Amino acid sequence: MPDFAKVAKKYKKKGVEIVGFNIEDPGAKVGAVIKKTLEKAGVTYTNVHSDKNLLAGLPRFTAIPTTFFVDHNGIIVKTHTGALSEQELSKIVTQLAVNAYQKGK
Repeated sequence: MPDFAKVAKKYKKKGVEIVGFNIEDPGAKVGAVIKKTLEKAGVTYTNVHSDKNLLAGLPRFTAIPTTFFVDHNGIIVKTHTGALSEQELSKIVTQLAVNAYQKGK
């Protein structure tokens, strides 16, 4: 999570948004623990508790963490299963931005 927070801050002015989805039951006790964990990790990007409706709208995934990269049109353009370092995430974001720029020419 701290690596995602760094990338979110680094690329925010370039239009990159990171949104975390927590798939745990958002009960009061769990919600408080999640909030404390996010604060401790320095996470400042948006995090939401998912529900069945939200999960139904996502592609099937079989492992956690799974990262979906969504373009400005709301289309999932890449999926990554497993952890990502700050460097790996930055590389993917940069490559996707280059691809989007080239398509827009």
